[in-house]
Amino acid sequence: MGSGAGNGKGGRPGRLDAGGLRAAVDGWSWRVAGSGVSAASCGQLEEAAMHLQRLAGLGAYGAAAGLALLFALFVWQTIPGPGTGMDWTHAAVSWISVGGVVAALIIVHVLVARVLVRSPR
Repeated sequence: MGSGAGNGKGGRPGRLDAGGLRAAVDGWSWRVAGSGVSAASCGQLEEAAMHLQRLAGLGAYGAAAGLALLFALFVWQTIPGPGTGMDWTHAAVSWISVGGVVAALIIVHVLVARVLVRSPR
């Protein structure tokens, strides 16, 4: 990422936090302002960017919920039964292996959503 990435406090570049997102929004507003857009519309652009940021955070929460439902569907479909071709041992191994990947994805989505929803106004 460019020099605008980071936490705005000399942190590691590319780190996802509210300061880095704020710096990206500020840099974008400055570039728009330099192209002849009035200061009032820059405030409106910044407010619109904040609403989009919150919407993206809520979408990340929705994606985490969708992943949990998808895993529940996977477990339901792989429950051993007569004629399914899978015993309890293989079902447990598949649930643990797929569950670990899905859990990691859910954790990442929730962490990103927290950053996006709780950013300073």
